[in-house]
Amino acid sequence: MLKRAFMTMAAAAAVTAALTFGAAAAENEKIQAGGLVFEIPAEYKDLVTVQTEGLQPDELIRVSETASIEAAKANGEDREGAGWLFSISRIPENELKRLRCGDMSGSEVFAEDDDVYYLYNHPTDVRLVRESYDDIESKLGSWTELNEWAGRDVVRDTLANNPQLDAEQYSNTMLDIYLAQAAFEGRKYEIRSLELLGTQPAVCDGNDFLEELTEDVWYEPVTDLSEQEQPDGEYIVMAFDDNGVRFDFFLGQGMENYIREVRTMEDGETMETLYRAHFDDADESSTGIMKEWIAELLHGDYDDDDDDFDD
Repeated sequence: MLKRAFMTMAAAAAVTAALTFGAAAAENEKIQAGGLVFEIPAEYKDLVTVQTEGLQPDELIRVSETASIEAAKANGEDREGAGWLFSISRIPENELKRLRCGDMSGSEVFAEDDDVYYLYNHPTDVRLVRESYDDIESKLGSWTELNEWAGRDVVRDTLANNPQLDAEQYSNTMLDIYLAQAAFEGRKYEIRSLELLGTQPAVCDGNDFLEELTEDVWYEPVTDLSEQEQPDGEYIVMAFDDNGVRFDFFLGQGMENYIREVRTMEDGETMETLYRAHFDDADESSTGIMKEWIAELLHGDYDDDDDDFDD
């Protein structure tokens, strides 16, 4: 009897859970735009204004806080972008390459589908508008919650609702920007290594190596190393003399994937930034790529098993 009661209660709980989940899912608003499905949670759909028309040519959807839009109108302000939380845009590969050659603050690549890329765009300033300061204080919690949802869940839910998309991401450090400018805009640079190349100029087509350094890799500024842990020793330089910037690719064992930016300021002082490269392919490394590059500069080919670059 106890067993039957337990099974009945369990079955009832399962049914209740299923109904509850179904109801919650049904309350979420699904919006189709540009062939994609976007989701607005039930608890936020009455707080936001969703636009899918009248946008920039590359924008698919734009979401803003309704209260800010209304407050801007009440204040007589013609403020485009009041309450803006985020937008999703779609761009071709050539436009992505152009964007990667500069600061992409406020835009992040998150997906790709057949050489078409999707960006999550967000403001870099505060777009909260209210009719009075007291209104701002009283509604700040709601505004914060909406921004947390936009930054935390929108990309995840968009990928989940559109399985045809492949997740994609690019970092946008100064190292990324200079590599992109060299790869996509032909910005001049030099590869140097006194130990390996000597002082004689060496020239080769570096496009293949630049591609390896810009695709399927994420560059992270490093701030967690002690002075004793800082990479040191032999390195290969990629120099952008027109702007007083060089990048040192360390070669020593245990220093793979560490790159140091050295920037010479107008007063002659230098500023250094350290990066760590994270490749999608665990067998790939910035050290390996630079060694291949040097080998081609020296010999015109490269043997993976030959790490002797002194001949």
